[in-house]
Amino acid sequence: MDGRSRIVWKLAKKQGEALVSNLVKPFIATNEIVDMVPRTAQDVYKTDIYQKLINHFWSVDFDNNAFLKTVGRVMTKEGTVIWRIGWEKVDKTKRIVVNQMNPKMMTAIIARGGKINELADGSFEIINENIV
Repeated sequence: MDGRSRIVWKLAKKQGEALVSNLVKPFIATNEIVDMVPRTAQDVYKTDIYQKLINHFWSVDFDNNAFLKTVGRVMTKEGTVIWRIGWEKVDKTKRIVVNQMNPKMMTAIIARGGKINELADGSFEIINENIV
């Protein structure tokens, strides 16, 4: 454009690039990016697993350096960045057929989230579902 200085734009761009490294440092400095707190007593076990899963993904399976530098550049240009994070849920089902089962075994399996079906021949089918 006529009548506007190109030097001001270049200085603003350099200053924005200098900010990127400072914006990225807190996220790259640690391998534990997520710290989760359970809300209920039932969430205690799952919260620890999810926290370890996300932190492992962040530090091992994901190119966080390139991602954060891209986020930093977009943030210096646009002013705002929105992250949408999630994963696909995969259920793993395991079926076991047993001939005999006492009431204590049934109670223990049900307490751990297993399902028990009695089959026509008198045997029992135990179904255990895990989130992978």
